[in-house]
Amino acid sequence: MSVPAKGEFCRITASSATVRAKPSKDAAALATAYKGDMCTAHGWAEGRGAWVKVTMRRTGATGYVHSSLVAWGKEELTHTGQ
Repeated sequence: MSVPAKGEFCRITASSATVRAKPSKDAAALATAYKGDMCTAHGWAEGRGAWVKVTMRRTGATGYVHSSLVAWGKEELTHTGQ
């Protein structure tokens, strides 16, 4: 698995994901993200399992999401016709 670079584009791949205050499934929930929601990755976090620190673009929430629920890579631009 590659390591997300700081500031790298990411998106939620699961039907939903909980953005947590700490890198643990027992940590307080800050927000819920849904499949296709975009985020900015801030790198790996130490904790139980593999967690990624993210900022969600839709809600502005910054916290931790389990890496199995996130994909990262280059953001693609879409022509809007305007």
